[in-house]
Amino acid sequence: MVRRRTRDEVLRAEDHAVRLAARGLNTREIGQALGLSESEARRKLQKGLARRRGESSAASAWERVDAALAEALRTAYRDHDDAPVGSPQRVGAMKVIVELPAWQEAREPREICPQCEKRVERRELLERGCPWCGWLSARAEAPAIEARTAHHTFREGPR
Repeated sequence: MVRRRTRDEVLRAEDHAVRLAARGLNTREIGQALGLSESEARRKLQKGLARRRGESSAASAWERVDAALAEALRTAYRDHDDAPVGSPQRVGAMKVIVELPAWQEAREPREICPQCEKRVERRELLERGCPWCGWLSARAEAPAIEARTAHHTFREGPR
């Protein structure tokens, strides 16, 4: 009897095939590395590339949320259908919790740092500065300047 693979195993195999192809391996070599025939390796490579194209084509954060939610629902429905009737897995599979990373990213607006061009949460970038390169916005710089000049007295002279 052929062992049925889980969705995670299939996705890992597709990702692995894409990574091997990026290194310059052909489908026969990819098949040997993954323990598959050449035609199966070609199919894994094609599906992996198509999935990556679909993921990268999502232009906005909300489109990524929609894609992730659709995938979570597909997984929940599949798990629901595969589980025996009356089992906890069948009952619990339909309780899809929307704690997706794409959802969290879409809810937190991000800005690009003008110095290092990395994406940082807008509030952190404006209030504290960039954690990557140390760039400070005018709003983040103001408390630092005030702290330096707060202890200045005329007797001591400027600092």
